Amino acid sequence: MRKRHPIMFKIFLVFLFSLSALFVPYYPLKIAFGVIAIILLGLTFRRFGVLFIVLAIIFVVLPSGIIGIINSNYSFFPFSFMQKAIPYYGHKYGFSIFGNRSQRVYPNKYIESARNIVLNVNNGLEIVFDPESTEVKIPSELNVERFDGKVEFSSVQDVFSNKTYVVNIGTKDGYNNIRIQSDGLSLKGEVAGKIDFLSVDCDGMYLSGALKADTFRLNCDGAYLSGEIDAKDVEINANGIFTHLSLKNVQKFIMDSDGTAGSITYEDTWEGVRLFSIKASGGYLTVRVPKSAGELNTETEGVLVNMIRY
Repeated sequence: MRKRHPIMFKIFLVFLFSLSALFVPYYPLKIAFGVIAIILLGLTFRRFGVLFIVLAIIFVVLPSGIIGIINSNYSFFPFSFMQKAIPYYGHKYGFSIFGNRSQRVYPNKYIESARNIVLNVNNGLEIVFDPESTEVKIPSELNVERFDGKVEFSSVQDVFSNKTYVVNIGTKDGYNNIRIQSDGLSLKGEVAGKIDFLSVDCDGMYLSGALKADTFRLNCDGAYLSGEIDAKDVEINANGIFTHLSLKNVQKFIMDSDGTAGSITYEDTWEGVRLFSIKASGGYLTVRVPKSAGELNTETEGVLVNMIRY
């Protein structure tokens, strides 16, 4: 469909991201999906595309976002676009056009950590990385299972649940593997010790913390990325991405999405060659690279990239 009917495919994506912006109750993701929809629509009708994008962002997205943030209760809402279209599942994931408060379940139980951690939560999940701690603190509602060198946390399956579990993970000593699977995910705090492999699979993700890992993998429907990633190998796959990322020590960065908007800044310098690859059906991205940095081998497809040396 993408190759044979490119205009119809882009219009379909505009429709999809517009509905997502309407239904997702978490305002940063509303703004991200709205911007992506506007960019895709502007790229579909190229004659007045740039003017349309600029005016739409100034007079529609920014005022709506400011009003939304002022009226927001700042709760974290897990979401899944397809499931929210059905009221039954909408109740499960906290969907409400007029706002709904997700029940936050705070940590009250310390757990001895392990070199490998798995979190499999059916509801919303807020992870706070603590660089000064070596312990894990979880809500007592979560189940705990231990295997050889691994601890797994999981939630009870409840189709009517509308909860966000808050988990504190001490990162002073680092980990071999951390694997996270949830409906909605917020990552905060700072990773002090290195994580060898960090994997995330979720419906929606909000990153505002500082991650440090050898390898970072992200698969999700929608992502708002505004933190820092310090990793050698980064791969991100999502339907929609809005980003203000800072990168450090990233040798290989690969992003694949339907729509992408925002900026990425390399904070460090290097010698030799690094890889930056991005594929999308539409979008606009600003990439900032230090003037004293080495070569950045750039591979782009379907997205406008403005490369700036600063």
